[in-house]
Amino acid sequence: MIELIVSGGQSGADMGGLLAALDLGIPTGGKAPQGWITEDGPQPDLLKGFGLTEHVVPGYDTRTLANVCMSDATVIFGTLKGLGSRLTFRLCNEYKVPVLLISGPGAMLEEDLQHAAEWLRA
Repeated sequence: MIELIVSGGQSGADMGGLLAALDLGIPTGGKAPQGWITEDGPQPDLLKGFGLTEHVVPGYDTRTLANVCMSDATVIFGTLKGLGSRLTFRLCNEYKVPVLLISGPGAMLEEDLQHAAEWLRA
């Protein structure tokens, strides 16, 4: 059973995970960048509402490492083209946190979501 969804609170899959957790009644948390910065500017009220706390060290890299280290496993939806996804994937491997990449032209199909759910249960 998933006990907590950890996210950095950025747009896209980060926010999607938080919203899905809200719909499913799963608690959320994680570290937001210092200043509560998102791609849409500072969002302290929104991110605090999801249980995120502000990371005390500036920069995305240390915040991402903090979120990886507080997670038992990570699922990345999309590709590794973005800096954040690539960093998360690298840190998961470096710190031996299981990571699943769901990407490709058919990403987010029902079978992909079932695969992710089975992987998380295992």
